[in-house]
Amino acid sequence: MARVLIIDDDEDFSALLSSMVKRAGHDALAVATIKEGVQALREPCEVVFLDIHLPDGSGLGILENIRETPSSPEIIIITGFDDRGAAELALKNGVWDYIRKPSSIKQMQLALLRALQYRKEKGYQSPGGPENGWYHRKESASRRMPQPCRQGGSRRCKRPHQW
Repeated sequence: MARVLIIDDDEDFSALLSSMVKRAGHDALAVATIKEGVQALREPCEVVFLDIHLPDGSGLGILENIRETPSSPEIIIITGFDDRGAAELALKNGVWDYIRKPSSIKQMQLALLRALQYRKEKGYQSPGGPENGWYHRKESASRRMPQPCRQGGSRRCKRPHQW
């Protein structure tokens, strides 16, 4: 079960999103301001749904704070404004997805599902569970990335080569 933080000042949208997260079998916590969001980030979470335009500032201003938390959650931007500059800035700062409101529940479910699956594949795990208060990335053996064939073949060249 994942913990999902929702930072959005639209109460109706937050309630809808919280309901969707809970129906998916996860814990949801909704807050309406950046200040409340920063306080809520003291507890580990796997995903943060973050609005850009909040009463006490821009959600983009806390992207780094979110990234620096021990649980390093995936961030999904949700906004009612069409701001291509903000979208580009958010994506350059490593957010998982950028969703414009209003959007379908399916779109939000899919973004959440993909973000959680990505975390699972990256190997994030909780040492002893969330009650310990922090998460870490499970160490794994490094994998060699496929390299282009040095003899002019493709990346999928089957011939043995000296690398």
